Amino acid sequence: MNRNSFVVFPTLLLTSFLPLAHAAPKADPPAQLLKDMQIRADSAASAADQLWALLNLTPHTADSQLEGLSTLREAVNAMGRDAAKLDAERDKLSSLEQQALERVLPLLRADASDTTKAIESFNADHTPEFPNSAEAGYTEDIRVRSQKMASTIHTFLTMEHLRQKESHAEAVISGAGN
Repeated sequence: MNRNSFVVFPTLLLTSFLPLAHAAPKADPPAQLLKDMQIRADSAASAADQLWALLNLTPHTADSQLEGLSTLREAVNAMGRDAAKLDAERDKLSSLEQQALERVLPLLRADASDTTKAIESFNADHTPEFPNSAEAGYTEDIRVRSQKMASTIHTFLTMEHLRQKESHAEAVISGAGN
């Protein structure tokens, strides 16, 4: 099997999704997009963890490594599409949702960059007999950042939910006082 059989296209950069966000006919509510990003961040963390284990703990084949990189790339790209939609609707986001997006975007950009680097490393230096330590390092960084994204989004969504409950309770109390 020659090396050209395992070419993987690098991850699309986050900024390439921005034009797609404007063309979407109907946007998801921001809170749902954030929940989707949280799920995808968990998925990316899991994919990165599995790929790290594959690279470090088991004899691996190019096919399994390629599959792991593809799964990771798909998860990061999906988060990028969600982030682009949210960024396009920034004025519709609550203050807490905007803060969540602002904290997650740098992590997502770093994940996209490291996913591209891991794929490029695979394409350039793949030899089944010797694990590529650079790919393992990238996947560990992606795992940590993706877990942080999921946790950050969860925290801000919980805070937003509690803020809405508080507003509702205040409205009920003020309505009962009249």
